[in-house]
Amino acid sequence: MVEMKSHPHPERPDRLRAIAASLAVAGILPGKCTFIPPQEITQEALLMVHSLDHIEAVQQTRELLSSYFTPDTYANEHSACAARLAAGLCADLACTIMSGRARNGFALVRPPGHHAGIKQAMGFCLHNNAAIAALAAQSAGAKKVLIVDWDVHHGNGTQEIFDGNKSVSSYMINSVSCVKS
Repeated sequence: MVEMKSHPHPERPDRLRAIAASLAVAGILPGKCTFIPPQEITQEALLMVHSLDHIEAVQQTRELLSSYFTPDTYANEHSACAARLAAGLCADLACTIMSGRARNGFALVRPPGHHAGIKQAMGFCLHNNAAIAALAAQSAGAKKVLIVDWDVHHGNGTQEIFDGNKSVSSYMINSVSCVKS
């Protein structure tokens, strides 16, 4: 039974449904997209981004009906699996692009992943999918990676993970201006 609230949490399945609907209206989905079946990311790949304590904390949510990491970052018994699938898909997408089997890609996944840091889940994010994809691209041969974050607020986890790493640059776009000529 799902409780409908007057102000539902912003990180919910409807977020992906709205994005998919917009992509369909634009003629992108499904016609111009290739589906990549999701596979859970390995613990070894997660350890390249997150601490073991963090990974275990996310995994422990499998045993709980619901829990909160922060006031806005919740989990239930399905969240650990969803987070591993989302991270695995982002890594696989990066490798697919690097191999030349695709020219570009867009991962439509939940939970999102630019706020999760080395040691903590936050901002709706359990694992940092952006960092995981960047490292997967490097493992597949990328010398440098640019992460362009167009969310409305700072991807602090991504910044923390790559602080001091000159092979990955992260830029945030927090506003877009258009001028009619």
